[in-house]
Amino acid sequence: SPLTEVGREDDENQTLVTLTKGFYLGKYEVTQAQYEAVMTGNANGLSSTPSGFSGNPNSPVEQVSWDDVQVFLTELNDAESQAGRLPDGWSYVLPTEAQWEYYHKDLPFIYKNKI
Repeated sequence: SPLTEVGREDDENQTLVTLTKGFYLGKYEVTQAQYEAVMTGNANGLSSTPSGFSGNPNSPVEQVSWDDVQVFLTELNDAESQAGRLPDGWSYVLPTEAQWEYYHKDLPFIYKNKI
């Protein structure tokens, strides 16, 4: 991160990165209802309703680990591919740090602290 960034830690370094491919980033968080629809019956034994705020199907899913998200993405990619809604060579993934920073830098200032 830049030396002037608020909250920058002493152990952070700024690294030049070049994004060589375009990418899409979802506009909204994955909702509890979407997560449940994908994860119900998953072979990994993960809860399809991990939220600490259950009963809010349109709220973002939370209380999931990075590993849980990888299972979710595998299940989602399989389902979307089988349904013919995911073009060959495409997949849902978490954004890289570089993709997230690229997206975040162009947000209007009023939104930067609300995501």
